[in-house]
Amino acid sequence: MSMPKFTFFNKYDILFIALLFFLINFVLKILFVSRNEIAMDEPFSIFYAQMDLPSIFKMLKTENNPALHFILLHFWIKIFGIGPFSVRFLSVLFSSLTASVIFLCGNKFFSKQTGIIAALIFTFSLFHIYFSHEARVYPLFVFLTALSLYYFLSLVNNPEKWKPYISLLVVNVLLIYAHYFGFFVLAAEFVSIFFVGNFRRIWKKMLFVFVLLVISYIPNIIVFMQRLGVSVEHGTWVKKPEITELYGNLNRFLNSRTVMIAMLLVVALYVVLLIRKHQLLPKLSEFLRSPSSRVLTIWFIFPYLGMFITSYWVPMFLDRYIIYISISFYLLVAVFIAKFTDNQIIRFVAAMFLLIVMLFNLSLSPDNNRRVDQVIQVVNDLKAKDPDSFVIISPEYSYLEFTYHYNIGYFKDYKNTINLLNKENIFPLRDFSSFDETKLVAKKVIFIDCGTDFAFGKNPILSELNSTHVLIKSYPIFEIYKIYWYQPKR
Repeated sequence: MSMPKFTFFNKYDILFIALLFFLINFVLKILFVSRNEIAMDEPFSIFYAQMDLPSIFKMLKTENNPALHFILLHFWIKIFGIGPFSVRFLSVLFSSLTASVIFLCGNKFFSKQTGIIAALIFTFSLFHIYFSHEARVYPLFVFLTALSLYYFLSLVNNPEKWKPYISLLVVNVLLIYAHYFGFFVLAAEFVSIFFVGNFRRIWKKMLFVFVLLVISYIPNIIVFMQRLGVSVEHGTWVKKPEITELYGNLNRFLNSRTVMIAMLLVVALYVVLLIRKHQLLPKLSEFLRSPSSRVLTIWFIFPYLGMFITSYWVPMFLDRYIIYISISFYLLVAVFIAKFTDNQIIRFVAAMFLLIVMLFNLSLSPDNNRRVDQVIQVVNDLKAKDPDSFVIISPEYSYLEFTYHYNIGYFKDYKNTINLLNKENIFPLRDFSSFDETKLVAKKVIFIDCGTDFAFGKNPILSELNSTHVLIKSYPIFEIYKIYWYQPKR
């Protein structure tokens, strides 16, 4: 009598693995999510997301951010508040879901081993753990990019069904309302259409998808064109890239230069073995014959080089702006390890070697290098010595992170935040052009420099204070902050 076959796991093992990757990522990323102080661009997202919706949309007309993340964070804040754990929870959630999508993508279109290796690389990525601890749009952007790749590969491999086209349309609409660089993903899709080998079978449906996509974006098209025009005409705060950043950002994708060297050693080993067995060209040919492989290659090379070259006119080649490209990169690495050798032992050893080196270069609590609480402590100590002192914060937008830590009540009262600070003689300023300097006569001044030189290339406030006041003491705070304590000249 034969034993009954236990088919439940065989039937649902793929979903089980996908869920397992989600849970592993969620646990690893939620553990220390509140350790870093709310800083950098996070207070900007939180401050405006807590506003009413009309105020959010008004702000977005003059900022380089689409609406989706602000809207999601807005309703999340309404329920759970603006504490670090709350506002970063969505980032952890989207980043964890991305791991599952990467596995499903690799498993369905390449092999189960490809999916597992790619998802593990993502899971052990310091780069993605860091951004999962920020209350910003980037984990959502990456998640939607991974979904877009999944559905695009679905329609490439099954062009007759309408479901992946509709799914792709919905995801792409969300994508370009999440981040303007989502248009690079759309461009990669457009280019890929001509290389999948079944152009005649998909172009009409894809045209329909693109037309509906354009229609869906009509509400934001004027704002998008205005923001694009400003960036082209006036440039961005990002500097033009050096050629070294082409591989420097890949090092970040893999945690460090050490891991990149480990990967190159794996590549070298594979190439040597393939050459010895006269399999290098056949394996490359097999890879390029696959429509999924061609799409994956285009999704990495086209936006990566495209954004690098474009950055010589409009600088944008920054790690957080190209974070979405890491998805195709991880899958390409996994495809190479899993598909370019038939030897299971070599595949296992190569994958374990790369992942172990990544683990040695991993931190579950990457530092954001901001110590705003120390800034507040010094300011409070100095104000206690002289309550009539004036406090000047520069750059002027740094008042958001200052206020979040200085007085959370002022931060929440967003309609009156500036006025509440001014009542305590605290003024966010870029320079003194709009400030009555006579107020500073016979007053001590606490100047909080939050990286003014980096932001503007000069520090007009510091120069002016040096001419009208005498420096008592300066207080360097880790990384970018420096506090200057001045008294008036006698």
